[in-house]
Amino acid sequence: MCQRRISWLLLVVPLAAGCGSGPVPVRGRVLLDDVPVPGATVLLVPAAGGHPATGRTDANGVFRLTTFKPDDGALPGRYTVVVTKTEAIPPPPTAEPGNAQSVIEHYQGLKATRTKKKPPLPEVYGDSSRTPLRCTIPPDGDLDLPLQSKAK
Repeated sequence: MCQRRISWLLLVVPLAAGCGSGPVPVRGRVLLDDVPVPGATVLLVPAAGGHPATGRTDANGVFRLTTFKPDDGALPGRYTVVVTKTEAIPPPPTAEPGNAQSVIEHYQGLKATRTKKKPPLPEVYGDSSRTPLRCTIPPDGDLDLPLQSKAK
C-alpha cells in the first residue's frame, strides 16, 4: 500500500509543478514628464483576476516587480497599472514626558502644509478604475511608465 502512495505522488508532483507558469522577471522605470520618480509604488492588477505584482522605485525611478518572492516578477497576462507616491511624514520632535503639546503642534503644522501641497503624482494614476496605464507580461523589454503631470 505504501508503494502505491509513493508511485501516485511521483506522478502527481511533476504534473502540479508543470501547471501554469511562474512569474516572469520584470524591470521598469517610472518617469513624470521624462524625469525619474523615486519612491513610487507600482501595482499591477490582473485584468482577469489573480495575483497582483508590486514594485517600488529607487532613486533613478527603476523598479523590479514582486509577486511571491522579492524581485521574482509578474505572472504572464494583461494588467491595469496603478502608480502612487506618498510623502513620508517626518518623525515627531523629541518631547519630555507629560509635554505632548510640542508633538501635537508639530503634526498640526504638518497637516496645514500638506493640504496645500500638490500631490507628488496626478491622482488618475493611483486609481485602478481611472488609470490609463495597461501592460502585458511578458513585456517587450523594460516596462517604462511615462506619466504626464497634466493627466486628468
